[in-house]
Amino acid sequence: MSEGHHLIIAGNLDPILRAFKYSDFLIAIEHWLIQELNSELKEYLIGAQIEVIKVEYIGAYPGLGYRYKNPNAIPNLGPLLEVTIERILKEKSMMDFISFLAAQKAIGTNWNAVTTRIMSEGE
Repeated sequence: MSEGHHLIIAGNLDPILRAFKYSDFLIAIEHWLIQELNSELKEYLIGAQIEVIKVEYIGAYPGLGYRYKNPNAIPNLGPLLEVTIERILKEKSMMDFISFLAAQKAIGTNWNAVTTRIMSEGE
């Protein structure tokens, strides 16, 4: 796992991680979740940063991690992030995700390049 990050464990995200073997798709979903989390929790995330990171546990896979700029000034965000991810995955529609993908395509996001960068970190 990337140094200095706390891993976000969201139960509803696990089936998605297991269902898809293509990291590009998982990383796109995780970037969408980051956008949603930043939108919904902006006041709670001041001084913290959420990122897609390479997690190594029985193989390597993309995961969500967060880190604090000043860990002494912020309470533990893990539970809040996990509950919010669970709610986002239940309440948001597939069209929300598709709109995110379309916007990313419009700005030229290359998910394969993003995946390669993330998954090669620490090698």
